[in-house]
Amino acid sequence: MVPFIGRGIVGDISDSFSIGRSVREIASAYCIGLRNRFGKAEFPLRVVGRRLPGPARAHDALSQMERDVPHAKSDAIALLKEDHRKVEGLFEAFEKARKADRKSALAQEICTELTVHTMIEEEIFYPACKDAVEEDLLNEAYVEHDGAKVLIAEILAGSPDEEFFDAKVKVLSEQIKHHVHEEEKRAEGLFAQARAAGLDVAALGEKLAQRKQALMTEFKKSGLPMPETRSFTGSKLKQGAPLEAARAAE
Repeated sequence: MVPFIGRGIVGDISDSFSIGRSVREIASAYCIGLRNRFGKAEFPLRVVGRRLPGPARAHDALSQMERDVPHAKSDAIALLKEDHRKVEGLFEAFEKARKADRKSALAQEICTELTVHTMIEEEIFYPACKDAVEEDLLNEAYVEHDGAKVLIAEILAGSPDEEFFDAKVKVLSEQIKHHVHEEEKRAEGLFAQARAAGLDVAALGEKLAQRKQALMTEFKKSGLPMPETRSFTGSKLKQGAPLEAARAAE
């Protein structure tokens, strides 16, 4: 059965076809379990048309992503939405994962995807939107990114055997879900306002794709950098423990 590509699975049909690849290639390239139009069947997890032998390690995932990016002919909004769909698929896979090594690999891939995505938005797309979208909406987007970066740093420094690891990934997924909704909201979302203002999304798409490829190449060699905030001022917090644990330790 031919998979049905819809909102919330891979993306809008128009976005999927605008990148110039077949539905099967889109599904294969971005590790997303597709469902048929009745929402029952799922396709296997794949990367660029081949099954991965076990968990997809960060280096392998970056290598596949790096090779695939130059072939994507996408406007900026379609490219960013495609990123959103991929991360949604990774969060779903993490929810289902049970083994620690699988969780660790997925968490690493989630953090990699989000790090690259936030960087290309903040370096290229958001500056282009400065006079095209509502100021409050753009400011909130920066703050939402910074909130996610705090959890990304915690997840990268942690491991699945730690008490709050799963909870941090879950809360990160909820934060990203809200952020995606604000960007993709019809008519009044950040993307809709940017398109309505007449931004050259084709030219921006080329810049985003080029920068994305460069970052993936860089991170494959040197690893992920410490997240850089744009709106947070670096206030130091006092670290403690849940009250029950704190009292038990006295």
